[in-house]
Amino acid sequence: MDATEFPAFQEASFSALVAATKAARILSNEDIQFNRSFDSEFGQSLDKTNSKILQLANQLIKTATVGSDVRTSKIDDVDTLEIAWPAIAEVIDFLLEKAVGDEGNLFHALERPY
Repeated sequence: MDATEFPAFQEASFSALVAATKAARILSNEDIQFNRSFDSEFGQSLDKTNSKILQLANQLIKTATVGSDVRTSKIDDVDTLEIAWPAIAEVIDFLLEKAVGDEGNLFHALERPY
């Protein structure tokens, strides 16, 4: 992906994340648990989705901490997530700082005459 394609990718990714977040906020935990007990297929699908989200989160955190002093343990469940949250917040902060720095460097590189 070159620099001209990134804004469209970023906008599409952000829109998808906002839509997923809004959809997740609609359902309460009680509704999810009720549907899980009522429909075993839904429960299995939910378990697979939860597992995939945890796997993606672990991969993101592992990749994001490359080049930093931040160390986190593997997230296995909600309890682990709550315990690890301060370190995860550090990773997010590190990524945001890196993105701002990289963005500035990218824009300076694009402004240079070739």
